[in-house]
Formats: sequence, structure tokens, C-alpha cells
Amino acid sequence: MELKLMARNIGALSVAKLVETLTRLVKAKLNAVFLGVEGLGIFSQLLTFTAKTSQFSQLSINEALVKQVAVNKLQPETKKYIYASIKAYLLIVPALFALLMTVLVVFYEQIANFFLGDNPQVLLYFFALSALPIMIVNGLFFAILRGYKDIKSITKARIGAALINIIIFVPLVLIFDLQGVVFSIPMMYTINTTFNLFFLNKYILRKHQLLFSKVFKANIRKEDIKEMFIFSGFGLTTGFLAMASEFVIRGIIVGELGIEKIGVYSPILALSGIFTGVFMSSFSTYLFPRISEAKIAKEKTDILNDAIRISTLALIPFVLLLISFRIPIIRLLYTTEFLDAALYLPFHFFGIIWQIWFVVLGRSMAPQGYVKQHGLFRGIFFLLDVVIVYIFVAVIKIGLYGWMLKFLISPVLFCFIYFFFLKKKIQFKISKENALVMSYLLFTTIMVIAFDLLLNVPLLNYIVAPVLIAMTFIVLRTKEQQYIFYRIKALLKKND
Repeated sequence: MELKLMARNIGALSVAKLVETLTRLVKAKLNAVFLGVEGLGIFSQLLTFTAKTSQFSQLSINEALVKQVAVNKLQPETKKYIYASIKAYLLIVPALFALLMTVLVVFYEQIANFFLGDNPQVLLYFFALSALPIMIVNGLFFAILRGYKDIKSITKARIGAALINIIIFVPLVLIFDLQGVVFSIPMMYTINTTFNLFFLNKYILRKHQLLFSKVFKANIRKEDIKEMFIFSGFGLTTGFLAMASEFVIRGIIVGELGIEKIGVYSPILALSGIFTGVFMSSFSTYLFPRISEAKIAKEKTDILNDAIRISTLALIPFVLLLISFRIPIIRLLYTTEFLDAALYLPFHFFGIIWQIWFVVLGRSMAPQGYVKQHGLFRGIFFLLDVVIVYIFVAVIKIGLYGWMLKFLISPVLFCFIYFFFLKKKIQFKISKENALVMSYLLFTTIMVIAFDLLLNVPLLNYIVAPVLIAMTFIVLRTKEQQYIFYRIKALLKKND
């Protein structure tokens, strides 16, 4: 039952995220044609800057709000508790955000110089910076939607916002070039916030008779503040390290290889984002409140196994096809300037497998109260990323292969770290059926990469990859096989 419910909810979220991803691919194609490698590198830097800075400024307090809403919505005095949680959030986050914005404005020249290289366009920096207040407001609305697990509203909001965003983006890039593309960043978040507020008001606030005006009259509970500060301690350390790690790594790439190399690697990040964007976002939205509700260790283990199974089965076709058809896909979505990205994609995608698994396990830490341990693990993870890139790019000097290795080494290592931690704390273990599917994914991915590197015959993998995907049938559960047969029969009858 849990697997079906999770599959249905994650499926709905995935459809929305897929629409977002497809619109991003359209943007990527336009950017590749009109901006070139260097322009796309600048846009990628600024987009990353806004995302990481916004994430840091909220210090994971939004995650605490999600947990409190998810738990308190089941209490007799629901409104009282939710108002108190929102008020606590509004007292902490804006104050922290104001401090961060002061630093970003005062030291704008140094930050822009570091991030965009010599002679940066400062106006572009401030365009990107203007998105941050909007993202903070959106964080509140989205946290309440997540806390109520209103998957339908989240799905509708994402699809609607994605479609409006692409309509606005096209004339901006065609008319205003790089300036228009960067201006689309605050525009994008404004539209996202508007849609989230609309669906929040329509399906949550009205339905449960919640009024923002009553938030300011609420009595703040000490336990809410305490929990938010625990999460903020986690957010301060991991958020700072996440932001600093990404900034330092990209600074190393720009300093050692040039900003155009950020552009060269961008197809890999965009293509991998098709999956990681869809599933990591969906798991974050669904798993956090769901595990917060779970009471016993076995229930948590079952939820995690279901999440691992769904993601692994989805990874099989995605990874095998993208590795095998990467060159024609890059030609289609970008230009020949970006074909060097094909060199780094196979092992980057092998790392994605481990990244998804460790993210699923990591998503269970904070809802169970392992906030400090999760913060420690994530902190080490981000520091390791910097060390890897520095050694392989700045010292050994193997170019973008050094950046690629950070997407492989760290996820593999921390997948095992999270597994053994959860095994000790909640007796977590991977089910036999999942172990079989996971092994099959690793084996087939290694096979496709080996064929590609040793034989260098792309046509061979065009045949092998679809065959290996079809053979996934043998590692499915009996019920899953029966379901596939049922769907095939239904489809054949429909076509008769």
C-alpha cells in the first residue's frame, strides 16, 4: 500500500518536475545558440549563486516548519500550533536574511569578481541578487504546502509556473540576450511564488480556515523555537559549507580553466538534472513529512526501501539511454561547441546512481531527529568535494575530469556512510528484491561504459542499452511483472 501511495505521489510530482525540466532544456538550447559557451557559463554561475545563497539564508528552518506543520495538522488545536510555528519562522528567517543581504551588497565587487572572473558585469550580479527576497517568501508558502502533503497543488503550481516562465523567457533571450536571460531569474521566482500562493490559499488556507493575519497574534511555543534553532544550527553549518563549497569549486574552475569550461560542462548538469531534479525534489517534498509521521523503525525502513526501489527502477532506462545516446542528444539540445561534455558524462552518470541512493537515505535523517549527525556528514561531504576538485584540477591538472570526479567519489563514499549509520540506529537493511535491482543497475551501467570506452563503437550501445532495459523485467517482483502484462494487454485491447 505504501509503495503504491508513494509511487502515485512521486509520479505526480515527477510529471510536474519533468515539465519544468523540459522547459529548462528549451532554455538551454536557446542559451547555447544565442549566448555561446561563455554566456552560458555566466548564466550558470549566477543561477547557482542565487539557489545556493537562498538555501543558506533559510538555514533549513523551512524544513523545521515542514515537520511542525506535518505533525501539528493532526493535533486537536491545529490552528494554534501552526500559527505559532509560522510566527517563529517569520521572526528568525527575515533577520538572518537581512544580515546575509548586507554582506552580499557591501562586498558585491569582490563576490562578483570571484564568481564571474575579471571585469564582471555588476548589473548582472544585482539582477540575480534581486531574486533572493522573492525566494525567501516562496520558501514559506512552499513549506506549508509540503507540510500538508498537498501533492496536487504542488504539481499544478509547478506545471503552471514552468509554462508561464518559458513563455516569458523566449522574448527575453531573443531581444535582450544575456541581460534578458539573467533578468529571467527573479522573474522565474516571482512567478513560482505567485502560483504557490494561489494554490496554498485555494486548497489549504480556505479549506482549513487559516488566516495569516492571526499569525502575529499567536503565542510562540518554546519547543518550536528550540527545534527551529536546532535545524538552523544544521542549516548554518551545512548551508554555509554547501554554498562555500560550490562557490570555491566554481572559482577554482574559472581560475584554472576559464569560465567557458563551466559552459562546456553545463549540458551534463542539465541532463543529469532531468533525473535529479525530478526525483530529488519529489523525494524531498514527499519523504520528509511522511517519515516525520512514521512511528516505528520498521515503518521507516519500508518507506526507505520503497523510495530506493522506485528511484532505482527509474534510473535504469535513464542512465543507460543517456550514456549511450549522449552525443546525438548534446547535438540536438545544444551545439557542436558543447560536444566535449560527452567525454565526462558516463562516469558523472554512474555517480548519479549513488547520489540518488544516498540522498534518499539522507532525507530520513532530520525527520528522525538525527539533525546533528546529518549536519556532520553533509559538512564532511562538502569539504571532500572541494579537496577533490582542488587536487585534480589545480594540482594534478586533469581539467574537467577533476570536476567530474567530485560527482562520483563523494556520493559513493557517503552512500555507505548513511547506510551503516541507519543500520545501526533503526536496523535499516536493504530488501533482497532491492539488492537485486540495484546490482543489476550497477552491472549494466558498467557494461555500457566498458563497451563505450574499450570498443568505441557507439552503434553497439544503441542496440545494447535498449536490450538491457528490456531485460530489467527479470529482476522485477512477480506482482510488478503481472502489472506490466496487465498494462500491455489493456493497451493491445484498446488498439484492437
